[in-house]
Amino acid sequence: MKLKYLISCIHIIGIVILILWGYSCSDMNELADRFLDKGETIYAAKVDSASAGTGNNRILIELYIKTPRIETVRIYWNDNKDSMDIRINGQTDIFKTTIEGLTEKSYIFNLVSFDKHGNRSLPYEVTGTVYGENYQSTLLNRGVYSMQSDIYRNKIITWGNVDVTLGAKYTEIQYTNQTGKNVTLEVPVEDSKTVIPDYKGGTKFKYRTVYVPDQMGVDTFYTDYKESVSSHFSLLKEGWKIVNFSSQHAGSDNVVTNIIDGTDATRWHCNATPEGPNYPHHVTFDLNGEVTVSQFGVWATTFEQATGSVDLRGPDKIQFLVSLDGNEWTDLGSFDFDRFRLGEQLYPVIPTQAKYYKFVGIRGPEKYMVLGELDVYCQ
Repeated sequence: MKLKYLISCIHIIGIVILILWGYSCSDMNELADRFLDKGETIYAAKVDSASAGTGNNRILIELYIKTPRIETVRIYWNDNKDSMDIRINGQTDIFKTTIEGLTEKSYIFNLVSFDKHGNRSLPYEVTGTVYGENYQSTLLNRGVYSMQSDIYRNKIITWGNVDVTLGAKYTEIQYTNQTGKNVTLEVPVEDSKTVIPDYKGGTKFKYRTVYVPDQMGVDTFYTDYKESVSSHFSLLKEGWKIVNFSSQHAGSDNVVTNIIDGTDATRWHCNATPEGPNYPHHVTFDLNGEVTVSQFGVWATTFEQATGSVDLRGPDKIQFLVSLDGNEWTDLGSFDFDRFRLGEQLYPVIPTQAKYYKFVGIRGPEKYMVLGELDVYCQ
């Protein structure tokens, strides 16, 4: 009886398995039929690589193709709303095209290849940035920190800092040389100084800074030209010697050498004792070479003064004299000096050859004189 029951159970299980197997085969056949109905998908070859060169409201696309099975590459951008075709015609090479009139922003470009049968490739993605007026408005011209001359008439321009993160590459300077020819120099941003040996005295130069936004840039951006503030170059004080002077007060804070140490924060203080000399006060320099003097600079001292203030014990009237031998002197004029004024006061004169320079304080509010710095300018 039990055996008969067991045989019946086995029979029922077998029938169930056959039914399930039938359904499974039916489902598999249905999936296969649907797949075969669609057919096999064939893709065209992708470009091997591509790059986007950034520009001024445009971008340069470069395609690198090694397979000869591509007929056309379509470039999509703006979420595939815009496109452009490049004809390849089964060739292998580097292909370039420029997309003009683009808005200033970052872009994603999708490159899709087509073969001669019209099959498409999977997209190849490349990104690039377009620059324009907004970027241009952020660019600053590299500043001129100082303009100096040595006794050999070399002109030395010292440059200020520039923001290289914006793509500053070099500063372009235009000047007139001694033969009257206009010369253009490119000064890399790494150079802090430019030495010009053939500069024509009495002329100005102009300069602008050149930017390329990034390493893939295809366009160059320029700041506006700026003209030098003056045609006068301050004479380097290296090698200057003090030949004589009227007096100096006791203490290192008051010595006459402070007058040519490069700052108005020190002072030359004439002898202020009762037996000290009265005006005029003077100091004479050997300039260490013959130069063409065109301007003088005089500074009141800020030593021990509140910020933005000067020592009011400077002169009211001053005089400049020059000489080639230290014996015969040429008077280049007497001038008013504003002892209440902060900063350098400039005094242009008729350009004159000189090896020696004498500064004279003619009169002032005190018996003695206090002064910050003296400069000589050359052509």
